[in-house]
Amino acid sequence: MRLGQAFVIVYSIDDKNSFQAALDIHTLAKRIKGTSFSAILCGNKSDLESERQVPAADGEKEAKARDMAFMETSAKTGEKVTLAFEELIRRTIRTGIEYRVVSRRYLNVKGLNGSHRYDVKCIKTLCLFTHAATVPSSV
Repeated sequence: MRLGQAFVIVYSIDDKNSFQAALDIHTLAKRIKGTSFSAILCGNKSDLESERQVPAADGEKEAKARDMAFMETSAKTGEKVTLAFEELIRRTIRTGIEYRVVSRRYLNVKGLNGSHRYDVKCIKTLCLFTHAATVPSSV
């Protein structure tokens, strides 16, 4: 997280706890990075509208309050996934960026709703955080 300049912070629209966990990740990033990073808050699983627990308006409101972009996506259908990354890249200040995988690891975060584990994939200056509902036993 210290080396990242841009972050995709993902929560599931059918899981209110993952929404709070995503906001906790942004708070952690802000504590570590200050204001020197770009981020987009992605409400994933937009294909599960009937199971929605987090209204889109809540995601938009929280993203705006934290100076993040916001978009609802579906990894299953691919809806707006590319657009989310394009929006993040547009918002990111780039100077001499090399796009190569730097690391993949798990990050434990203690938030208001207990501890959460995140799968973290970093590409030099872009980190993708996803709430890891199930954590491999080998980690």
